[in-house]
Amino acid sequence: MQAWPRLVSSLPPLTRLDGSIQFGLDPSTGIRLTGLTETEVSWIRELDGGHDPLREGRRLGLQESRLTAILRALRDHDLLAEAAGVGARSHDHRAEGRPARRAAARVWVQGRGLTSARLADLLRADGVGKVERFAEPDDTRGQRRNPSLAILVSETPVSGAQARAWLGRRIPHLPVVVTARSATVGPLILADGSPCLRCVELGRTARDPSWRTLAAQSEIHAAGEISAADDGLGAIAAGLAATIARAFLDGRPPARGVAIDIGSPWPSTRQHRWSAHPDCAACCAKA
Repeated sequence: MQAWPRLVSSLPPLTRLDGSIQFGLDPSTGIRLTGLTETEVSWIRELDGGHDPLREGRRLGLQESRLTAILRALRDHDLLAEAAGVGARSHDHRAEGRPARRAAARVWVQGRGLTSARLADLLRADGVGKVERFAEPDDTRGQRRNPSLAILVSETPVSGAQARAWLGRRIPHLPVVVTARSATVGPLILADGSPCLRCVELGRTARDPSWRTLAAQSEIHAAGEISAADDGLGAIAAGLAATIARAFLDGRPPARGVAIDIGSPWPSTRQHRWSAHPDCAACCAKA
């Protein structure tokens, strides 16, 4: 039986007063399509996967080039649950859809505790094909196939030295640090770009000369198995990390160097963008 593209059920098309349609309730984050005729809007609403949309569009008197452009726009915004029909006809290399790439991905979650467990569950629910959780870095030894992404969950800052192995193996990695009063997600480190976590380390020290001393003391406490992580912040951090991972696996990584800080007790978020540090030999050599 032939299968055809259909609109995702999680974002139904909503009609605005000007006749345009919007996917998602919030106009600041929703996807809005303008310049559509009433017939085109009706055609979009009928994308249920049960019939050939191009054939139906021609029956309504719509031009095939216009229909293909609309389908491409919907696909680019992840608004189609893709199937083989139109994609095979148009020879669009994206016909498998971003969720298909996610299903083929492999993610490692490194870390003990509730945050890493929640994160692994969220990634599986998001359709990531293979999610493996490791308590310690040494647990990944012997793995023959590198992951698409490694997520490093910790109660202390992930140092440049700790991340060196991931960088050396050209494995993208995302630090997630959760403490009693704050959490930080990111930046996502890509093997082909900067900054790396050594750059972040140097940048933090430049802003606060006591940073290295404080970080070393926190590692001593963590080694003594004194868990002070806030489970509520951990849940927020796990959700943010899963969202970033999903976007990366779908081919839409965040801007390089961006980290998100989460405050407590009243949740607040702040973004900071780290740059390649001039004292980081590895990243400066690439710049």
